[in-house]
Amino acid sequence: RHGIAFYRACLQSAIASAVKDVFNFLIDQEHNHVRIFTEMKKALADDDLPEDYPGEMRNYINSFIKKEVFDSPAEASRKAAELKSPLAAVDFAIDFEERSIRFYSEIKPRVRRSESEKLDRVIAEEQSHIGRLDNLRKKLAE
Repeated sequence: RHGIAFYRACLQSAIASAVKDVFNFLIDQEHNHVRIFTEMKKALADDDLPEDYPGEMRNYINSFIKKEVFDSPAEASRKAAELKSPLAAVDFAIDFEERSIRFYSEIKPRVRRSESEKLDRVIAEEQSHIGRLDNLRKKLAE
């Protein structure tokens, strides 16, 4: 949801014209990721998590997200509004995607084995996003 907020805010700014197609694609991809993680959460029973105390995993994930990604969707929108050029937006988007991959890689050992393949697919998609953004960065730099 943080990624969706960031990309939407970029599209609402003056930098939208140069990054519109790629960022719209990324918004669709992030919606798909929300769906995947929502399904994973629905399938997860509280007793499936090996926790030392109730809520340990939720606290861990929330802490990691705040440190590595954004505090909230509002923070993502604020950050996008601060970016002054399409190139700055693309650079930040690449960094965001890289941090997302670190997050997913960090939680992968903590999910059920049956969900690991879904996480691998999301990581692969995030890696392809970086490639797409890097191509856009090269075009903008020309």
